[in-house]
Amino acid sequence: MYRQRILFALLLGLSLVLTGCSGGKELTAGQIEAVNAAFEPVVPAEEGDIAAGQGPEGAFTVNPITHFFTSCYETPEELDLGKFVAYIPSDSPLSPGDEDELDALRAAGFPVSFDRVEDAPVVIKRVPFSTVDAYLQRYAGVSLSAMENPGDAWYLEDYGCFYSLASDFNPGSFACTRGVQRGDSLVLYSADAVLTLARSGDTWQIISHLPAEDPE
Repeated sequence: MYRQRILFALLLGLSLVLTGCSGGKELTAGQIEAVNAAFEPVVPAEEGDIAAGQGPEGAFTVNPITHFFTSCYETPEELDLGKFVAYIPSDSPLSPGDEDELDALRAAGFPVSFDRVEDAPVVIKRVPFSTVDAYLQRYAGVSLSAMENPGDAWYLEDYGCFYSLASDFNPGSFACTRGVQRGDSLVLYSADAVLTLARSGDTWQIISHLPAEDPE
């Protein structure tokens, strides 16, 4: 995942040359290509990554940037946490013997319709609070405690984990077709969404992800 963070930094670094163009400056074809390389939904798993699956070329994982493309929001605090955590890879599923945790989920009001972990229709993945918080802070500059839209997220404070029952594989995606920088704002367009980033020091952070409108 270190490689993917470097790619993200590089693509944003490309836009630094546009600083000072108050009227707005279109990204070049090369810059758009760099954006799309950094936004690839699936990347090779490297040492320290949690693999999401196995492909012809080896283990792969989910690019953390793609979790920000799973819902629409005007500010990062408004993104849907349930959709955000659904496809974060996990190497710590509930297993037989974790019935106390299962009971805690049921007591918290989550729709648990089975009595034993082994009776679950799909694997129940644990996603640590710290993982979700780290993604939000790195890519959007907000903490998990500031989030306003839990969506259908399952979370147990006593265990410090979110829980995901996603049985398919459908990470978010964003295929950039156009980009414009205006000062410290970078707006990227795809066929169906508009992604806005803002400069924060020597990096850029995600501000919003909204349905596409007609380009200005």
